[in-house]
Amino acid sequence: QEGEFYQLCQRAMATAETRRPLTPRDYRFHFAAWHANPDYRMDPRGVVITPKDHQYFDEIASKTGETITLPQRAWYVATRAGDFAGQPELMWREYPSTPEESFQQSTEGTYYAVQMTAARQQGRIGRVPMVSGVPVNTFWDIGNSDGTAIWFHQKVSAEHRFIRFMEAWGEPYSYFIKEMQALGWVWGTHFLPHDAGHRRQQATVNLSPQEMLSSLAPGWRFSLVPRVDEVQFGIQQVRDIFGQCWFDETNCAEGLAHLAQYRKQWNDRLGVWSDTPRHDVHSEAADAFRQFGQGWQENAVSTSQRPRRRNSSGMAA
Repeated sequence: QEGEFYQLCQRAMATAETRRPLTPRDYRFHFAAWHANPDYRMDPRGVVITPKDHQYFDEIASKTGETITLPQRAWYVATRAGDFAGQPELMWREYPSTPEESFQQSTEGTYYAVQMTAARQQGRIGRVPMVSGVPVNTFWDIGNSDGTAIWFHQKVSAEHRFIRFMEAWGEPYSYFIKEMQALGWVWGTHFLPHDAGHRRQQATVNLSPQEMLSSLAPGWRFSLVPRVDEVQFGIQQVRDIFGQCWFDETNCAEGLAHLAQYRKQWNDRLGVWSDTPRHDVHSEAADAFRQFGQGWQENAVSTSQRPRRRNSSGMAA
């Protein structure tokens, strides 16, 4: 769910939904589902189709208005088992049932799937505005040669509100400080990962990221989050506090997408999920959010104002 092709498809689908006439520069969206191919069916005898499989096919039929027959279901299940060792993610990619499924990834192996689902169901992902007068804290992940990710946070009563997410690759620290200063907010504490205190050789100086940030923003309070012996412990700390977190769905959209896709490393030799997080484009945002789980202290300013929930129609309430 990233990259130029994904973005082109999303824009083309959105244009199709509006039903407006296409310009010469618009892309027309085309999609052919596996169940539209008359060759994709087989004798169901000998094919084990579980109740979970039938539930999936029934949901697809409901979404598309198509009838998924028993021979079609048998072909799908047998193909998934024979060609892809039963992995649904590979089946979605090669034989998608809907356009959305083409880019869908399984939540199996992800760290925060349960917590993200609960946050959406409970209305904790919606419009969460910045509350004037309440200090804004930040939680950072600083890559030595990778990207930098920052979550912006306010403590409001018993709620942890995440009002913005920022990330960039290959930018100097001055870029982030400039962007933050332009917001004009009152800052609380800026939480950095433990290794931000380690000095790194630069072109002409030998300074730690914390020292460099402090020199760029005199008067700002930077704090190092203590290192945990096991990353799994920090991830569990995030899970434990996730139920108190609210997210602005617009300004935190990229960060939320990263959290949803943060997953374990797959062990090809053993065919199992390992205990080690996979290092990819989603890691920086997840590691920055982990600094919140590991480093937050209950010392923030409170207010009684609450974020606006969304009702079932998607309108703010």
